[in-house]
Amino acid sequence: MKRISSLSTRIKHIYKEIRKNWKDRYWWKGRIIYYYTNLRQNNGIFIMNEDWDNLVILDACRYDTFREVACVDVDYRISRGSSTDEFLKENFANNKYNDVIYVTANPYVNMICKGSFYKIISVWKYAWNDEIGTVPPEAVVKYALEVEKEHPDKRLIIHFLQPHYPFIGNPEIRGRKERAFNTDKYIYNPFIEVQKGNLRLEEVYKAYKRNLEIVLPHAFYLARKLKGKSIITADHGEAFNDWAFPLPFRVLAHPSYTHIPALVKVPWLVFESKERKEIRKGDEKQRLKEKIKRLRERGRV
Repeated sequence: MKRISSLSTRIKHIYKEIRKNWKDRYWWKGRIIYYYTNLRQNNGIFIMNEDWDNLVILDACRYDTFREVACVDVDYRISRGSSTDEFLKENFANNKYNDVIYVTANPYVNMICKGSFYKIISVWKYAWNDEIGTVPPEAVVKYALEVEKEHPDKRLIIHFLQPHYPFIGNPEIRGRKERAFNTDKYIYNPFIEVQKGNLRLEEVYKAYKRNLEIVLPHAFYLARKLKGKSIITADHGEAFNDWAFPLPFRVLAHPSYTHIPALVKVPWLVFESKERKEIRKGDEKQRLKEKIKRLRERGRV
């Protein structure tokens, strides 16, 4: 009976969604791409299986644009998500990493990965700039360096919001105002205006590229400044009318479960270091509790 009830609920939901969106060609396109992607195997890497002390994440950074702007011969990896929420769910959700502190300008980390790390440092809560509608990259650098000073025995994930819109270097290219990441903050989505024909895609890409030029020096600085082996990468890419091959559709922005090269092929720039961090899980109090627990299990306490 439970299975029948669940199926009935799902059918009602599908009917409601179709009735609401049946005239919206972008909705239909998204649904078709979503179901096609779910038929294929996810070949993305698991971030936590890779070797690093510091992982610097650029939000929505295309591999080809990174390579062009950075002017370096950079490797790549395949991300497990074509959006931040999918990337986080695939890599961290429902797991616990007591050796990692996540310094983030992106609120999705707090929403999806609560309890997954030793600490989450919510830079977006402390340094959101309402005038530009985002967290400036220098604020992320500041908090990352402070965290390393306080916790030298932890791996760090540092998540910038750029080159994701809003565009710091081109504030005139805004787009539709919408609530940012289900918080009380607001952000401006230019892709909605591109779909309406009010913004030229070439202008948006130029502003996107400029955003990467702005954040990249900060990412490079952190990768070189932090102790240990650092890697600069991205959670996902960004699509600018890229084909969703073999489907006959073009894709804008970064919809979830849309695993095309523009969205899941991400940079992987490694900064080697002779001196690695000595990583410890949890804190002294927690380690003491675990030690006592092990002794009790062996009958020594």
